[in-house]
This record gives sequence, C-alpha cells and structure tokens, in this order.
Amino acid sequence: VTPPHFPAWVDVTVINTNGTQSTLLNGFQFEQTGVVVSLPVTSGNYGASVELALDAANVVGLRAVDVTLMFDRTVLSVVDARAGSLTTGWAVSANLGTPGRIVLSLASGSSVTGSGALAVLRFNVIKAPPASAALTIESISLNDGAMTVARSDGSFTVNGFFTIGGN
Repeated sequence: VTPPHFPAWVDVTVINTNGTQSTLLNGFQFEQTGVVVSLPVTSGNYGASVELALDAANVVGLRAVDVTLMFDRTVLSVVDARAGSLTTGWAVSANLGTPGRIVLSLASGSSVTGSGALAVLRFNVIKAPPASAALTIESISLNDGAMTVARSDGSFTVNGFFTIGGN
C-alpha cells in the first residue's frame, strides 16, 4: 500500500531485516486521476532561506483554496507566502502569526485547470543539523469543499556539515 503522492516516478528502496538495502531508481510510477495536494520532501542548509511549493495535481475548475499547514517552529521560521505558478494573479491571504502554522486562503474570479504550485512558501532554516521537520497539511478545502482532495505531506531536513581532509 502506497501513501498519497503526486503523479511522479519514484525510487523504490527495499530494506532487509539485517539492515542491508537496495534501491531501484524510478522503480514505481504514481498515477492519480483525482486531485492531489502535496508538500515536498526536501532539504536545505542551516542559516539559509528556502522556498517550498505547495503543489496540486489534476485540478479542474479551481477557484478557491483554504489550507492550514503545520511545521516544526524550532527548525523553520516562515517568512512569507505568495501565489504559485498555478494561481498566478490570484488574491492571497496568509496568516503567518502563529509559529509552526500557516493559514492560507487563495481565490480568483476565474478558474484554473491543470497541475502546478498553488503557493510558494519562504522559510528561514533556524536549527543546526541534525534536524528535520514534518511538513503537514492539517486541513484543506478546494472550491469550498466541492472538490475531493488527497493529501501528501512532506518533510524538511537540515543538511549536515562535512569536512574533507587528507593528503
């Protein structure tokens, strides 16, 4: 059983009970005929500013989005939010006042169809490695609940620091 995921080819990793593992690159394709809204599984450097997209796939006639996102406020600090490639020109209202939580509303008088970014979120990475944060879609409503949506949560990992030495 696979989790909800946006349409894509993904790697498949098999982990044996003794800890050995093997990965087949592009070993499985997610196909979806319904709407999927997803956050990325990604990483970034401590002290950096990163942009993460809230993506949607397979929307038809989308005019309004209400979404609440959660993240670890000790790892990430939200800076701002803007419309994405799918919602260019839309009105955006972003409540960023509660640490660890983003409440977004996007709306337009004209509808869009297709796949792309609903919103782009900019964060500062505020915790040194090793650190990670779940990126969770707590709630979402498309067209005031008229569209059924599958959610695919993401995660963010702070990149480790490495040194190289030798002759």
